[in-house]
Amino acid sequence: MVYRPPEQEDIDLSKLNTSAADMYSLFCSQREASNQAWIWVDVRDVALASVLALARMPVSVESESPAASNQRYLISCGPYSAQQFLDYIWHPERAKAKNISKGTPGKLYPEEGTYTSDNSKSKKDLGLTYRNLDTMMDVLLTGANGFLGYQITKSLLERGHTVVGTVRSESKTKYLKEKFSKFISEDEARLKFAVVEDIATPGSFDEVLKTYQFDAVIHSSSPFITDVKDVEEDLYRPAIQGTLGILESIKANAPTVKRVVVTSSFAAVNDLTKGQRPEHTYTEEDWSPITREDGLENPRAGYTASKKLAEEAAWNFVKTKNPGFALTTICPPMIYGPPEQETGGLSALNTSAAEIYAYFCGTREPANRVWLWVDVRDVALAHVLAAESTAANNQRYLVTAGNYSAQQFSDYIWKYYPERAASRNISKGTPGQLYPERGVYKADNSKSKKDLGLAYRNLETTLKDMLGRFEEIETETGANA
Repeated sequence: MVYRPPEQEDIDLSKLNTSAADMYSLFCSQREASNQAWIWVDVRDVALASVLALARMPVSVESESPAASNQRYLISCGPYSAQQFLDYIWHPERAKAKNISKGTPGKLYPEEGTYTSDNSKSKKDLGLTYRNLDTMMDVLLTGANGFLGYQITKSLLERGHTVVGTVRSESKTKYLKEKFSKFISEDEARLKFAVVEDIATPGSFDEVLKTYQFDAVIHSSSPFITDVKDVEEDLYRPAIQGTLGILESIKANAPTVKRVVVTSSFAAVNDLTKGQRPEHTYTEEDWSPITREDGLENPRAGYTASKKLAEEAAWNFVKTKNPGFALTTICPPMIYGPPEQETGGLSALNTSAAEIYAYFCGTREPANRVWLWVDVRDVALAHVLAAESTAANNQRYLVTAGNYSAQQFSDYIWKYYPERAASRNISKGTPGQLYPERGVYKADNSKSKKDLGLAYRNLETTLKDMLGRFEEIETETGANA
C-alpha cells in the first residue's frame, strides 16, 4: 500500500486516489480500519526508487551493468497495521466530535502474525532510506532487561519504534540480543544498548543522551525489593536520585526529547494508614501520605516511601525547572505475568513472579500485598502509548485491571493443575471467599482507558500465561521443585 498526502493540483476530496481516499474515510469516520495488505511504503520513497534505479542503469546495452540493470525490487517500508492510523488520529477534538472508532488499541496484528518483507536489496542497490509512520519514535528505555523493561522493549519494537535500552553491564545484553535478533540484524538496527552501571550517579545518562537523538524517554529502571537492610542506599538513592538524574540529563543534553514517561507505583497512591478502606475508590488524585522519615524508621515501608518520593520529585522538577518535555507517570499495583526476561533460573525470579511460583510449588500460603493488580504486558503498553500520545502529556495514570484476591491463585491451580496441587500439597485456601467480609478498596481505571485506549487482560489469562512460563523454565532448567 502506497500512502502519503496527495500533492497534485486541484484536490477534490471526493475524487482522491484509492489509498488517500482510504485514509480520508478513516479521518472522517466513514469506515472501520482494515488492512488491504500488511506492508506499506511512502509514495515519495517509491518515486525516489524509480529515479535511483534509472540513475543506476547503463546508458546502452554495451555498458557495464550497474546495480539496477535487469533487476526487480520490492519497495516497502515494512509491516504496518491500519490500527496505527486510528491510534495516531485519536485524542484530538476531531476524533471525538466525529466519533472515530478507536479500533483495538494495542492489537496491531492477528494472533498468528502476518507476512513481512525484505527490503534489503533496495537499500543495498539503490541506497534507499525509507520513511516511517509518523508515530514511530527513537526512544531511550532504562532498565531494558527487567521484568517490566523487557515487555516495554518488546512493545516498542512491535509498534515500529527504534530503541536504545540501558543495562547495568554488557553481559545483560546477550539474552536481549538473542530474543530480539531480528531487530538488531537489520541494516539499520532498531535496537541498540548502552551500559549505565549506576543510575543514581550524577550524569550517568549524559553519554547516551549525547550519543543518540531521542524523541522520548521511558524510565522504568527502579528497584522493587521489600527485604532491605539499608533503605537510603538500596531504595531511596536509586529511586529518587535515579529519577532526578535522568530528568536533569535530558534537560541538559537532549533538546529533541518531547515526552518522558516514568514508572511510579500504586505505592505512591495508596494510603497504608487507612487499611482495606472498603468505602474508597482510588484515582490518580490520591497520594500516599507516607514521609521520608516513615520509610527510614520502618524498612518494610521503605519501598512505598521511595516510590512516592521519587514520583513527587519528578513532578517538582517539571514544575520548578520548566523543561522542554512533558512528563507522564504510570502507577501500577501488583504486576503479574509471564517472566520473559532473563531470569537466571527459578530461584532468581523477579519479586512478583517468585511469589506466584512459590504458590505453584506449595511453599507459600497465598496472601495479598494489595488488592489491585495488572498484567505486565498491559503496563508495558501503557508506557508506550503514553510516549506516543499528546493526551498523556503531564498526566498521571493509575494502571490497573482492578481487584483481585490471592485466593484466585489457589483456585486456578487446583482447577487446572489438580495433580500437581495434590502432589505438592498446595493450599486450597478458603474457596469461595475472596475478600474480607467488609470488602476492600477499589480503583477507577477509566482515565487510562479513555486517554490511552487500554484494554486490560483478565486474571485467568495472566495466570495461564504465567504458570505456562514457569513450566517452560522448569523444563529448560531441569527443575523439579
